[in-house]
Amino acid sequence: MQNASDLKTQLQAIHRRSYPAYKSLKGSYQFRDFILHIDHVQGDPFASPSHIRIRLSHKTAGFPAAYYKDTLTRVTLADYLTRQFETQVNHYTFRAKGSGKSLSLIHISEPTRQAEISYAVFCLKKKKKKETKITKKKKNK
Repeated sequence: MQNASDLKTQLQAIHRRSYPAYKSLKGSYQFRDFILHIDHVQGDPFASPSHIRIRLSHKTAGFPAAYYKDTLTRVTLADYLTRQFETQVNHYTFRAKGSGKSLSLIHISEPTRQAEISYAVFCLKKKKKKETKITKKKKNK
C-alpha cells in the first residue's frame, strides 16, 4: 500500500495531462487516520465516473456504538455523512460544462446498505437540479 506523499507525488507528475494519465492513480493510499481507495479512474469525459472509497476505523470516526446498532440508525448515519460530505466537497468541486459524465456527480455507496445510500444521494442531486433550473429561468427573464 502506498502513502499520502506517494499520491501527492503522482498527482504532481500527471497534473494537466490527459485522462488516461490519471489511471495510474488506481490503488490504495494510507493517510494518518484513514485509507483512500481509488477503485476506478474515469478514462475520458464520456466514460463511467471515477470511484473512490475512504475507510476509517469506528474508533477514529468517533460515533457512539449505538449508531451502528440496527439498520435504521446505520442508514441514518450514512445519510447524514453523505449530506455532510457533499456539502464539504462542493466547496472544491469544478462544475464542468457540456456533455459527458464528468459533471461532478458524487455517488457514495456503502456495500451493506447500497440501495438506501444511493437513494439518499439521488435525492440530493435531484433537488439541486430543480434549484438550478429555477435559477436559470429567473436569470432569463
